[in-house]
Amino acid sequence: MEKRRIYYWDNLKAVLIFLVVLGHFLLPVSGQGKSVQFVYFFIYLFHMPAFVFVTGYFAKYYMKKDVPQINKLMGFLILFLVYKGLLWAIQSIVMGEMAQFDFFVEEAAPWYLLCMFFWYIYLPVFDKFKPVVSIGFAIILSILIGLDSHVGTFLCFSRCVVFLPFFLGGYYFKEGIIEKITTMKTRIIAVLILAAAVVIVFLNLGFIDRYETIIYGSYSYFLMKTSNGMAMMLRGMWYIVAMVLTIALMCLIPKRKTPISYIGSRTLSIYIIHRLIRQIFESCNLYKYFDESGIQLLIVCTIVSIAITFVCSEKHLANLFQKAFQINYDKLLRKK
Repeated sequence: MEKRRIYYWDNLKAVLIFLVVLGHFLLPVSGQGKSVQFVYFFIYLFHMPAFVFVTGYFAKYYMKKDVPQINKLMGFLILFLVYKGLLWAIQSIVMGEMAQFDFFVEEAAPWYLLCMFFWYIYLPVFDKFKPVVSIGFAIILSILIGLDSHVGTFLCFSRCVVFLPFFLGGYYFKEGIIEKITTMKTRIIAVLILAAAVVIVFLNLGFIDRYETIIYGSYSYFLMKTSNGMAMMLRGMWYIVAMVLTIALMCLIPKRKTPISYIGSRTLSIYIIHRLIRQIFESCNLYKYFDESGIQLLIVCTIVSIAITFVCSEKHLANLFQKAFQINYDKLLRKK
């Protein structure tokens, strides 16, 4: 019997993966007009925290086992290497010369897969404590980690720590809460919160631009050119803003099956392939064919992102990347 899908989570994942695609396509041109910059910053304030939150929620199924699922761990690691290798190959082919390849350093999209590998390894340890203890410790650690001027993209360590609270938040999230946050009252409040956030972000683009490194989670506070106290406060504020916007979005997600529900079950292929396409766009300088005025550039990037989201969710492409989790790694490792 086919396992019954919960369409709410599929719908949420579909919306979030589209925001990931759009955010990545806006990144190279984020300075081209106020409208582009606004949408870019608004997306980046919460889209990856929300995506990691959902990832943590589905980690519950991993923890039903008393021992780590080697297929899950190795699948993430293999996909990280494949993803990283494909980006390197595209860049090398397009540029006509061998690009630098460093296994230990990663700041592009593959970081998420490597962090998944580490989060799943750490999860049995955090699971031994109460949620308030685990999440509280993770938040304190993530705020303090920025004080180390050496922390950065090595093994995605900074992002692994910075996004850990969202992963744990999703892991401890109870399914029953969905019914409480999707009432008509909460949806009205969510709309008001998102509307207020739109106004606040639009009016503070200069401030966000100055401290934008805080929302990437990749670097130490040293690069922010501000005091450590200010940087720590900003990271704490970002956690609050990201979580509020995530919950507000969750309040508006429909629980029934929708035309985009199937996309939510195929986010892995979209996450990997879209970034390869964006690499081609950037390396071949295809953006130059777009109108550089803000609104038109935003419309074009949005249309391209929608198209890529649907194309990359094709069933055979989705199944292709899932094969990384279907290999019997345990048998291979035991083989002499």
